[in-house]
Amino acid sequence: MKILAKILIGIAILVAGYLYFENKRIERIDKYQREIYEKSLPLLEMGQSLGAATGIFNREQYWAKQITLLQEAGGLKSPQIAQMILLQTNATYRKQGGIKNKAILDMLKEISPFFGNQQLSADEAAKLIEFAGDTNVPPDANEYWKFFDRMCTSFQSSRARTFGEYVTGLPR
Repeated sequence: MKILAKILIGIAILVAGYLYFENKRIERIDKYQREIYEKSLPLLEMGQSLGAATGIFNREQYWAKQITLLQEAGGLKSPQIAQMILLQTNATYRKQGGIKNKAILDMLKEISPFFGNQQLSADEAAKLIEFAGDTNVPPDANEYWKFFDRMCTSFQSSRARTFGEYVTGLPR
């Protein structure tokens, strides 16, 4: 009888320990899910702003994914930079369909490493795209790389300390 009692006590202790650690695991999962949810809210809001800019509403998840893909493709510091690139590209190339045009979205993913390598801020990236549009650079990756080469050459002969500073000083 004493052996049976000890076995039952041992089993009870094991079950209690298991339940304790299982509860801790569930708490950690809940915490991580909450963090992921809180981080995704700003992305959905950015997706809504892109939806408003393009006139395609109720697709905030699609636009949030495009922001994330552009950020990853370019090695951009924040999703806000990717959002600003998308918004300015949409405004600059509205006549060609803006970012609703898959070819323009693909072009952005191809040229986005330039923005990441130069560590441009959101405003600097938008200014560079705006300037490209003002100088009639078509929405073509090869043309953009040529434009970037010309801009880098011009930057090297300027007094600006960083490329972002140079871009900020470009005329409107």
